[in-house]
Amino acid sequence: MEQEIGFCTASDGVNIAYATLGSGPPLVYVNGWPSHLGLEWEKPFSRALLEALAEGSTLIRYDMRGSGLSDQDISDFSLESLSQDLKAVVHHLDLEQFALLSLGTLAGPIAITYAAAHPQRVTQLILFGGFLRGNQVMPPERQQPFIDYLARFGIPLFEFVDHPDVDITTQRDLRDLIEASAPPAMLAALFRTLFSVDVSDLVDGLSMPILTMHARGDPLIPFALGRELAARLPKAKFVPIEGPSAVAWAQMEVTIPEIRRFLGIEVEPKRKPAPVSAAGRGEAADAGMTQIVSPSETKTFGSGRYVVRRLLGQGAQKSVYLVDDTILGRQCALSVLNAALLDPKDVDRIKREAQTMAQFGAQSNIVTVYDYGEEDGTPFIVCEYVPGGELRDELAAAAGPLPLERALAVAMDICRALSFAHRRDIVHRDLKPENVWLTEERSAKLGDFGIALSLGRTRLTMPGGLTGTSTYMAPEQVSGGDVDARSDLYAFGALLYELVTGRPPFVGDDPNAIMYQHVNTKPESPLDHNASLPLGLERLIMRLLAKPKAERPGSAEEVLTELEQAALELAGGSADVHTILFTDMEGSTTLAGRLGDEKAQEVRRAHNEIVRAALQANSGSEIKHTGDGIMASFSTASSALDCAIAIQQGVASHKEKHPNSPLGVYIGLNAGEPIAEDDDLFGTSVDLAARLVDHAQPGQIIASDVVRQLAAGKNFLFSDLGEAELRGFEDPVKLWELGWREGD
Repeated sequence: MEQEIGFCTASDGVNIAYATLGSGPPLVYVNGWPSHLGLEWEKPFSRALLEALAEGSTLIRYDMRGSGLSDQDISDFSLESLSQDLKAVVHHLDLEQFALLSLGTLAGPIAITYAAAHPQRVTQLILFGGFLRGNQVMPPERQQPFIDYLARFGIPLFEFVDHPDVDITTQRDLRDLIEASAPPAMLAALFRTLFSVDVSDLVDGLSMPILTMHARGDPLIPFALGRELAARLPKAKFVPIEGPSAVAWAQMEVTIPEIRRFLGIEVEPKRKPAPVSAAGRGEAADAGMTQIVSPSETKTFGSGRYVVRRLLGQGAQKSVYLVDDTILGRQCALSVLNAALLDPKDVDRIKREAQTMAQFGAQSNIVTVYDYGEEDGTPFIVCEYVPGGELRDELAAAAGPLPLERALAVAMDICRALSFAHRRDIVHRDLKPENVWLTEERSAKLGDFGIALSLGRTRLTMPGGLTGTSTYMAPEQVSGGDVDARSDLYAFGALLYELVTGRPPFVGDDPNAIMYQHVNTKPESPLDHNASLPLGLERLIMRLLAKPKAERPGSAEEVLTELEQAALELAGGSADVHTILFTDMEGSTTLAGRLGDEKAQEVRRAHNEIVRAALQANSGSEIKHTGDGIMASFSTASSALDCAIAIQQGVASHKEKHPNSPLGVYIGLNAGEPIAEDDDLFGTSVDLAARLVDHAQPGQIIASDVVRQLAAGKNFLFSDLGEAELRGFEDPVKLWELGWREGD
């Protein structure tokens, strides 16, 4: 399959490059982002997506004006001019009817604009990452700074490539593609257009079949905007996608089948595996597929789709094969139960495993499930093939503790997987080195959710009634009590103990002896087996291994924060982490109306003097005055919290001296790695701090969970406020109130 490139001319004289690929009904692909037809075809990650889209269709795509092979010297990037590019391609190819697929930042508005104007031409409409109003994409106060940033530096690539779902090779290729497709000035112009777009009046007139898809992790278009679009299209099908839509090919296992079903395309296998010699070499070795056994010995699953290459491993209950997927042309791991031991509970369990893991989509630290099926009544699961082997193999080769830097890297990967699962109310219940696989880059992936518990559903247990593996079982698992995310954290603590000491926390002659210790025996300190262990990490492990669940860390996110801090300290450096503090005054918008300009100014002056004195005393840096408040930055969370207390104490002292003063101050704190430009800071970490101050009451200090974790063990008094919905943030945010004793 090869693409053919041609050129056409838009009504305003701009030359537009387009490409066609495949055969079948036309599918016009609107990319609302700068592209490069030539480079995209050369890069494996994008070529795989294009070839998959072209199966059963004639895929037609183009480089928007100003990018790729189209005319570059362009100044007009309005929605009207960008729509002309699509019109030019449709007119040039004389397309009477076609399906329209939009993927990318401005693709949705372009596709909606065209479909509303030409409903007789568009047979089906697919909107990936669409939205109605561009002014909702980013808070108004951030839009111009973001445009200015783009004009100077181009797109902040970390939004796209520094993401755990993107492998290293793809990261490099994606950087090359983004940088080659368009200059920074074009990106700034595109986002200026994006922030002004409003197609809300057009969607009500769309009557063709519509499929809407949106990624929860979209770095640019919030997931909530995709839901809003879907809600305005009541007859449309909505499919949420896990992971970043900026790298949509990472979710091909979800997106491509959904698109094909929507378009009514049935795809035949692209090729049959080529025969090989008895020595295992032959035509297949050079055809991009891995070698298989000779035809007389070939075993297949899924009506011939999955062709077995070799046995990867075998246990009492199941066998795992390396297979070739002959439709998508990739290697997979296929797990099949031992038919001799098969009973209905086993069938239910493996089906539940597939359903559980399928909820995760393509997450970088969880083994991705591609397919589930049955062969002669025996169920099988098809997963991604992770070639680096089990974590158990690495531990065995080390014959002792892993190097601390390596142990922390593996632990953080596993913790990210647990965090992702727990946010979806999935508890693994069998965390152990045998269920952690390593990629070629040595990152860790968690798999085998065969005995996972989906909270609120009926649990399925392994034969014998107990779930889990004795070496890593939480006390409540051993005793048959309630299991939740903190049970996984206990198992994670046991695994982390083994990573840093070379042995699990409890050993015994048989599983019963080990399980008894989990319930009744305090573990030895890991320092007893590795004296070089940092004290902070030792304390974390012992907290994870606490018998009562209430004494363990509250979440995997909390544990990950501490692991990241330990890794940072081990590296002997410091990340560009800031703790951001915002203040605001009670009734600030009505001060002048209530008190008059002079009195209002006195109140503001008192606020500013108190805040600036506290900043000076606690090494804080004032970033800017926000009208009726101040934004400041600190190098440590402790100094920011001390400053917040000093501010509220200063306000209390001021009101003692001036009983009639209406001064009341709200304070919000968050920590992270904001974008720094000139003398300003902005980004998600700053936005959250601003939202927290909006949520506070007069005299109250509200901190994010990150700040609380950074200050753990430093004698600050925090009260749990639970989770809150904050404007601009899709997921609820955990909040803490900072209190203080008299004299602090």
